[in-house]
Order: sequence, then C-alpha cells, then structure tokens
Amino acid sequence: MTDRAKIFAALLFLLFLFSLVIDTNVIEFIEQSRTEILNRMMVLITDAGFFLILSVIATFLIVTRRYKELLMVAAACLFALESGYIIKKLFQIPRPDHLTTQLTYATGYTFPSLHAAISFAIIPFIRRLFKKKWVEYGIVILLLSIAGSRIYLGVHYLSDILFGGLLGYLFAWTIISMEQRYEIAERFIYHVLSRREVRRQVAHLLTGLLIIILIKLNILNLTGLGAITLVGGALAIISRYKKIPFIHKLLETFERPQQMEKFPGKGSFFLVLGSFLALLLFSEPIALAAIAIMAVGDSLTTIIGIYFGKIKSPLNSMKHLEGTMLAIIAGTIAAYNFVPFQLAFFGAVVAMLFEALTIKHIDRILDDNLLIPLIAGGVMSMIL
Repeated sequence: MTDRAKIFAALLFLLFLFSLVIDTNVIEFIEQSRTEILNRMMVLITDAGFFLILSVIATFLIVTRRYKELLMVAAACLFALESGYIIKKLFQIPRPDHLTTQLTYATGYTFPSLHAAISFAIIPFIRRLFKKKWVEYGIVILLLSIAGSRIYLGVHYLSDILFGGLLGYLFAWTIISMEQRYEIAERFIYHVLSRREVRRQVAHLLTGLLIIILIKLNILNLTGLGAITLVGGALAIISRYKKIPFIHKLLETFERPQQMEKFPGKGSFFLVLGSFLALLLFSEPIALAAIAIMAVGDSLTTIIGIYFGKIKSPLNSMKHLEGTMLAIIAGTIAAYNFVPFQLAFFGAVVAMLFEALTIKHIDRILDDNLLIPLIAGGVMSMIL
C-alpha cells in the first residue's frame, strides 16, 4: 500500500467519524437542493451507470486477456460486497426514509453502502488498467458519482458512503499487496488454464453466483430458469450425436472426457435444474441460500481437496476433511446473505456432509448439483 493510499484511507476514516455528527444535516440539505433534472440524472447514474462501468471494465479485461487483473478486481469487489453485507446484518441500521423521500427502490439496512464499497474497491485498479488519463479520470468520477448518488436519492447517510468506501478501498489494496508479494492470482490463473477439474469448479462457482445475481436483479425468474433448463437439456442430447459450434468447444474446455459420450454438460445441466427446483419448492430467500451453498460449497470442497487435502474423509475416501470443513464455512457465509445464521449453518453442514457421500453412493444416478440445493433448502425450511 503506497503512502498516498494510506493517507487517503486515513482521510476517509476521519471523514467517516465526522460524518456521524452531520448525517442528518446532510440529508436535510440535499432534500432541499433537489431538482427534477438532478433527480433523473442520479437515478440513471445509480442504476445504469453502475452496471455500465462494471460491464465495460470486465469486457475490456476479457478482450485484452488480462485475466489476472480481472480476477483481482472481482476478488476485491466480492470481498467488499460480502463483508459489507455481513456488517449490515450485524448493525441493522434502518435507512433514512424517515428523514427524506427515497427516489429509488432500496431494501435492507443502510450501513454501509454496498454501492460505495464496490465503487471504491475498483478505484485503486483504474490507473493500472488504463493508460489514458482522460479515461482514468472519467471512470473515477463516474464511480464517485455512483457512490454519491446514494445519498442524493435518500437511501443512505453520508457515513454509510464513507465507511463503505473505506471498506472497499482497503480490500482493493489488500488484494494488490498480496498479489505483489505472493502472486496468488497469477498462480490461480495458471492452474485454471492447465487443470480441467479446476476450470470446471470455477465455472460451476461462477454459474451459480450468476444465477443468484440475475434473480436478485429481477432479470431471471422461475420461468426463465425453467426455459434455460429445457434448452440446456436439449443441447446436451444433441451434443451426444453432433458437434454444435461453440457449444462443443465449451464442452471440450470444461467437461470431463468420460462424460462427453454419456452426458455432455451433465454438471451444468443439473446445476441449473437444481436451482430451478429450489426456486420452485422453497421461498426465494431459502432458494437463494441453497443455491449459494451448492455453488460455493461444492466448488470449494473439490478445489481445496485437490491442493490442500491431507486428511481423508471417513465418509468417503475420495474426499478430504479440509475441503469439507472449508466448504461448510464458505457455504454458511454465502447462505447468510439470504437467511439467518442458524439456517445458513445447518443447511451448509447437512448439505456438505451429504455431498461427501453422494460421489460414493448416489452420484452415479443423481448429480450432487441437483441434490445439494434440495437438501440444503429442505433442511432450512424444516428449521424455519
């Protein structure tokens, strides 16, 4: 972390402390200063601007094949998002809707701002990603505007923005510092490109997270997920007998060779089917928690087992205790975004213990990507 970054982080922290005193005054001043034009601009910036900037950065890094930087930015945003969400649930501070009129829809608690956390998690990378100053300054100004728009729209206090910004900024510099010292992202990219099973599990994780995000954004619903399941099943059947352009290339990249003749895309198909059934059978919070346990827990138990597994699981000699234990922890944290902690914990424990059994006894018939969300969702529903 550079000296300038340390000074900026310290300044953010001091401003956060000061903002606790003036939060109400800032809200009242902004409400009196609103205009119709500014109202429309801020709504556009907070919604379209946020996803536009994320899409532009991700597309740029993918097209230029800067996968290490893409992974680092994604990790910083993910850590900032997850830690911010946990802090929200711990403090449970209501939004300032009793002081001002909200100009955009927002649910949940106010502290800290997740928009600010993600925006500030990206800022330290901008100079490293873009050489032209006008591009760098333009993106930074847009990111700051996105964070600031949340105050104007009446869904956050100033202190929410500053603390969220500090959180994201520190996570970004932590990722940068660790990469400079240990080259974690560099090594991870190497293993993803060189080992098929790691590629499969990363794709599994990202697909599950994408389903959750699209559902939360109301872009994907039960009908859409069902349609994707049917189309995926049809493509899997056709792929057994015919090489479909692009689809065949994807299958060769991610699918196990022994599945190419039996059931091409088996894991992906059952992942989507399991997500569909979870959303069909359970309430949305429990369904999303169950999908999160399946996506995060099932992926990590394999990856951790491959690289760090030393102790064989008594439930299944093909599994390692290290992978199962970390999968329970990570699955609990992921599910905690949607359900109370006790539901998340017991859902993850039962699902991950069952996952250790499925490969040995059941997985030949039913894929664990189908069983895990149903078991996790069933356990959480019974406790609830």
